[in-house]
Amino acid sequence: LNLGNSDVVLESFYSRVMHKLLLCREMYVKNKEDFVFMICPEKNIIYKEYLPSGEYEKVVEVNRRIDGLVSYLRENSDLKIVYPKENISKISKYCQTYYKQDSHWNYLAGYIGTYELIKAINPSEYTMKQAYEYDLIAGTRHMEGDLCYYDGSEVEYYLDGSTNVERDVAYVTVDPTDNKQPIRIVSNKPKDNRKVFFIRDSFTNSMMPPLEEYFAEESFLYIINNESFSEEFLTGDVFVIEIVDRNLAIIEKTLDRLITKEYLK
Repeated sequence: LNLGNSDVVLESFYSRVMHKLLLCREMYVKNKEDFVFMICPEKNIIYKEYLPSGEYEKVVEVNRRIDGLVSYLRENSDLKIVYPKENISKISKYCQTYYKQDSHWNYLAGYIGTYELIKAINPSEYTMKQAYEYDLIAGTRHMEGDLCYYDGSEVEYYLDGSTNVERDVAYVTVDPTDNKQPIRIVSNKPKDNRKVFFIRDSFTNSMMPPLEEYFAEESFLYIINNESFSEEFLTGDVFVIEIVDRNLAIIEKTLDRLITKEYLK
């Protein structure tokens, strides 16, 4: 979150983000309780004690700025804010919550994030499997970790700490890892008959199994994708804007696209 060193500049950024989120809420949901802004904590913040000295200080400062944004939004608006950093940090002392050669959280952390999201949306009727009911095993398929990109390595790794969950869905429109296309998933036995729509980044990939367990339908548009989409796709009873904290520098651009409807074909 590189916005300069001045706290005055930071507060101006916080204020702009708040007002744009409020405008998006007014545009996209009828009931303000059905709009959520979710920030996912990145790996460096959860495991910052393992960073070398120079990087540690940078992450501490970034963490301060993100915490400042979350506090500002909560203190100055009635927006629903989900930032599961505290609970994931606690679990991370006992369980692996991010992949070793990748910057993304695994299915366990994705489950915790989803738990906090659904609890914010519908706290009185929330029911979901407990984390221990999932079969946490070493993954059997390979993929390249994004941390390998930085040094040009082509190392492949097991999806360690992944979750073996039977996904009871009617259909998935595309591969969830294909960020160029919108995704729509219809669940067979939902606990909540509402549809949820996400403006999202890749951190929702590990949230999909528990989301499918709860909502009747889940739709996703990738936050960094610059392509245009039909307005018909941006529909749902619940509207969630999800972004990993390292991408917060682009949140204003994303909100501006939603406000101006620049994405429309």
